[in-house]
Amino acid sequence: HWVQSGEVYFLTACCSARSQNQLCEPTLGRALLDAAQYYHSRGDWHLRLMLLMPDHVHALLTPSPDKQLGRIFGDWKRFGSARYGVSWQKNFFEHRLRTTESYEAKANYIRLNPVRAGLMRMEDAWPYVLENR
Repeated sequence: HWVQSGEVYFLTACCSARSQNQLCEPTLGRALLDAAQYYHSRGDWHLRLMLLMPDHVHALLTPSPDKQLGRIFGDWKRFGSARYGVSWQKNFFEHRLRTTESYEAKANYIRLNPVRAGLMRMEDAWPYVLENR
């Protein structure tokens, strides 16, 4: 509880079967992003950015002061598992961002992830992304 309320976290969660497309299917991808937006709209977290890759997800979010990050993100992962059969690795990586520069660097890293992976060109629009400003 030494972290102040309102901190932004960079999160990465991986599917258990790496190198297989589990997340970037139109119905499943939309459902996962819709669920993330639902958590945002009901105040569980402030979702700034979420991007699905075939075998992992990146997000920038701030948990609600009355929510535990691990629990609420775990709930989102459980939704994907129970409803759509997504097989996640047990935990997830989290890193608390400490500066505006770090935030912009992580946001750019996330947005360009499909380009670096060769899944799209720079000018294309990646369909599996959600951004709240």
